[in-house]
Amino acid sequence: PTRGEITADAYVWLLRNVRMLLLGAWAGFLLLPAAHYQLSTALYAVGAICYFYLGSIGLMYNHAHSTQGPMLFVVAASFAIPGLATNARASNWLRQYLFVCVLMPVYFFAGLSKLRYLG
Repeated sequence: PTRGEITADAYVWLLRNVRMLLLGAWAGFLLLPAAHYQLSTALYAVGAICYFYLGSIGLMYNHAHSTQGPMLFVVAASFAIPGLATNARASNWLRQYLFVCVLMPVYFFAGLSKLRYLG
């Protein structure tokens, strides 16, 4: 596509709407009581998709490893959200996923990167 004013305005409009959808979905998720777990799960999933979309775009401009871990965690948490209120295994799985699949690799490779620059 061309890179004219119309294209830039369309992208600004799209990103603004995705951001508003993200904020609205997660606000709805936080405000709904636990009894409405199906609707709150759907709102969280919509917010997670929007967060991942915006984070993926931001990753092109912010070349840092610290943004990739939260993006993966938010998307993976979508699978555990339905059972967090009632199932202890879901919270245990989410905690293990956070430590083993997100935090440990991010900090490990950040340390390796620092060693590489130190010489």
